[in-house]
Amino acid sequence: MKFEKRILGKEFYTYDPNINCTHDDLRSLLKKYSRLEILRTIANFSAQIFNNNNILNFSSIPLTNDILLTAAEYTIKYANLSENKIIPENDLKLFFRMCHKFSNSKIVEKTQNHEEILINYSYKQFIFQENLLSQFARSHYIYTNLWERVECENKIDILKEIESILGLRYEIALFFTYASVGNKDGYLFEYDKKTIDGLNKATSLQINISDHQKYLKWASETYSYFDKYDGLMSPFVFYPIINTQTKPPGVNSEVYIIVNHHLLYDKITNNLYFQLAEKFDLGNGKNQFKVNFGYVFQEYIGEILKFHFHNWTVHSEINYLKAKKEKNDTVDWLITKENKMILIEVKQSSIFLESKINCKISDIKKDLEKTLAKGVRQLKKTKTDILSKKYKELSKFEHINQFQYVIVTNDRFYYSNYIGKNSIKEIIPDIDFDFHIISVNELEILLSEQKESESFFDLLTYKSLEFPLIDFKEFLFSIFPNGNNHPKFLSEYYSNFFNKISLNIQLIDK
Repeated sequence: MKFEKRILGKEFYTYDPNINCTHDDLRSLLKKYSRLEILRTIANFSAQIFNNNNILNFSSIPLTNDILLTAAEYTIKYANLSENKIIPENDLKLFFRMCHKFSNSKIVEKTQNHEEILINYSYKQFIFQENLLSQFARSHYIYTNLWERVECENKIDILKEIESILGLRYEIALFFTYASVGNKDGYLFEYDKKTIDGLNKATSLQINISDHQKYLKWASETYSYFDKYDGLMSPFVFYPIINTQTKPPGVNSEVYIIVNHHLLYDKITNNLYFQLAEKFDLGNGKNQFKVNFGYVFQEYIGEILKFHFHNWTVHSEINYLKAKKEKNDTVDWLITKENKMILIEVKQSSIFLESKINCKISDIKKDLEKTLAKGVRQLKKTKTDILSKKYKELSKFEHINQFQYVIVTNDRFYYSNYIGKNSIKEIIPDIDFDFHIISVNELEILLSEQKESESFFDLLTYKSLEFPLIDFKEFLFSIFPNGNNHPKFLSEYYSNFFNKISLNIQLIDK
């Protein structure tokens, strides 16, 4: 039986497969059937979910991305590599029911804490519901446009570093990613010379035939890798494409299976961020990429604020002295109109990767002490120092007596305004104001929806009063049910680079 549960505005899909089974039962089932054919079916279902919805109903069995990823792992582990027999529908249904059983059991075995269960389900399901085109366009804008314009010490040549990771130019990798996820079949082949020549006639990217080979090497792995993998995350997070090393009958090229379209998008956006962070991690908190990215991301938030606010004044971080040698900074951005002020602190991270995997509240609190709790302290300090009227650098704000408080994060922290906010209030018990935690994607959409009214302050006030615990995605849907999911600030990138890519997917398909 399928269940749809809504908790603080978020809709979960859960399913009771009503089955008792063991891994031996699963192995006995799958060993009779072709590994490649099952993976092709999974890839096809994944493509359907990507192109149509977040869930697929297969003979009354709900299939989500996380269940299909689980199914792909079991298929590689247990299915027959040499057998050509196609799995019949009844056994495929049984297989997916087993996947649901084992997936549910993992969460129950991990924790009985209801908040930890919420976070577990969130990172299994909601991560696949993010606005992919916004992530795509934002990454392109930050790395190819904004990075070179932001001044900071020891700045990394970001495009050179990205190319060293990808093995090819960043924009060509973006092109290939967009083209690959546009493939509705769920599989692809290495581009031949005719295809590459056609692409070069239609674009100015100057693609070489070796570029697609390098891209596939970066995005894919063989069965051997997946069979041996023993990490905490799904192996398809790192390699969303399988190099089957198999040539179908009548085809002179190996077939590549796209196990998950969303994760392929994610590999060129969020995963690329983590690869860069890992490359520059020197230990003990020293990481030049994260230092650089922090400055650039802070400036990005400033740019979208200035783009949307014309009747309010947007102020960047202000330096001031509390004593002769005691230098202080305000929050990163201050937005003012008449007697009102929105204080905004920008953070790269909310909670770290291990906490998103293990979902332990104790670990989340430790992370928050290092990240968002520091942001809340900064919000409080800035407000206190403005109201004290002691510092000449802040004297232009002496008339301010109404505040709203916002922390903007680069990553998504589900239930941040419930679990995150309550945890921070335990860390800082003397907080006497409500504050908001919002992801950059949510902020972009909110600012687009406010339009000419520039009602950000009023929306924040309303949320504090009526919906203090729900996250902004659900809040925005409640007040703008027919809203546009494409941020206005990034529309130039949709209409230029990304429309060009869309046109040329047709060329590849032909």
